[in-house]
Amino acid sequence: MQGAHGGKPDAPEKTILNQPGIVIIGGGIPIEAGGSMVGAIGVSGATGGDNDDICAKAVIAAIADDLSF
Repeated sequence: MQGAHGGKPDAPEKTILNQPGIVIIGGGIPIEAGGSMVGAIGVSGATGGDNDDICAKAVIAAIADDLSF
């Protein structure tokens, strides 16, 4: 997912935006392994969603070897 309002107009997260009680913000990155989504990581607290995304991506990069199955 690309930030709070990024991605393609027909992206799945656009459908989620219409659901009550759902908020999409930066800092949420899916975790993929073996060609499947196996989870996600969420980071919050940096000054801006872009910095949260950078932190989340760094965590995934740090565990990438553990995700190779």
